[in-house]
Parts: sequence; structure tokens; C-alpha cells
Amino acid sequence: MERRRTRLIKDGLTQWLRVADDLTSMRKTFAVQQQAKSAFETYQVAFRCGLHWKSWAHRRAMLRIKNKPVQKRETTLPASFTEGDNSIKKSEDVASNNTTPRFPVSLFNTPRELPNSVPAFRIDTQPPAPVKIAASPVRPTRMACAV
Repeated sequence: MERRRTRLIKDGLTQWLRVADDLTSMRKTFAVQQQAKSAFETYQVAFRCGLHWKSWAHRRAMLRIKNKPVQKRETTLPASFTEGDNSIKKSEDVASNNTTPRFPVSLFNTPRELPNSVPAFRIDTQPPAPVKIAASPVRPTRMACAV
């Protein structure tokens, strides 16, 4: 009779432990799903806000460009550039011209001057300290817990 009682207790305890383990894993899975759902909803809200402000800024930029008065700019070039080349215009519409300005080639081919001296903060007065590398990682020692 005692053996039967012990076996029944053991079987019942085993079943309860299985149920508790299953419930724990279900709660973990549910928590992960809820976290993913919450993160996705937050992402969607941030994405919609970003699209809203992007369209708002684009509309404002379009209104600014639309209402901006057309400005004319007079270019003064040396006679050597304007004599033989008829393709250079004297005045350009700044607002409607989306191309990059054309500079004379001589601006880009000028040699760069070398610095006069090395700045003081770049001069090392002392040699660098040697670096020590450990062959094996340092393992933390076990601390005794006072309970």
C-alpha cells in the first residue's frame, strides 16, 4: 500500500512539473510575441510620422520655390574667356539653372602650399609606453557571498 501511495505521489508530482514547465514556456512565448507586436506597432507609428513630416517638408519646400522671385546674376569674366567662347552667357537665371557652375580649369590646377611647420600638439616629446598583452584572459575570482 505504501509503494502504491509513493508511486501515485511521484506520478502526480511529475505531471504537475510538466504542466508548470509547459505553462512557463507558453508565458515566455506569449511575452516574446507581445514584445514583437509592440515593437512593430511603435515602428509603424514612427514610420507614419516620418512620412508625414517628409511630405510636410516637401510641400513647404515646393511653396518656397514657387513663391521665390527669380534672381538674375551678372557674371564678370576676364576678356580672354569671353572673346573666343560664345557659349558663356552674361546673365543666368539662378532659380531655373540646376547645373553646377563652370569654373576655369586654372582654379583647380593651382599647387597647394606646404605648411610652414608642424603644430606643437603633433610633436611627441616622449616615446610611447610599451603595450603589455596578456597570454590568457584574466578570470574573475570567486567572491564569497555573505548571507
